[in-house]
Amino acid sequence: MGTDATVRLEIETTRAGAATYLVWAEIHLKRDYVLFDLLAGGRSSDPTLAVVPVRPLRWPGADQVDPASTWLLAHEVEHVADVYAQRQQRESVELRAIAAAMHTLNGDHPKRTRLTVWFF
Repeated sequence: MGTDATVRLEIETTRAGAATYLVWAEIHLKRDYVLFDLLAGGRSSDPTLAVVPVRPLRWPGADQVDPASTWLLAHEVEHVADVYAQRQQRESVELRAIAAAMHTLNGDHPKRTRLTVWFF
């Protein structure tokens, strides 16, 4: 895992019957290895202990997936924020704000938005 991360709040749109995602906001996160580990799925030698599932992404225009990237749904972002607060004894204000925005944008469709995480 690198030393920095960028997160993108993306909204699902449908074009010609295929789901695509538009970037709604992009945020650069300050270096925080506990937070990055949780966003990366809470990596563990036992995958059943992961905090959230790891779903590798493709870099735009790339043929292969990037193992140092993933995406999360709103309830997963909230769960990461809860675990972070428990472990660090402080809140991740950024994650709480992102989760709230995702829930608002989702409306009645809980999977309309996703948070993509790119580690570099």
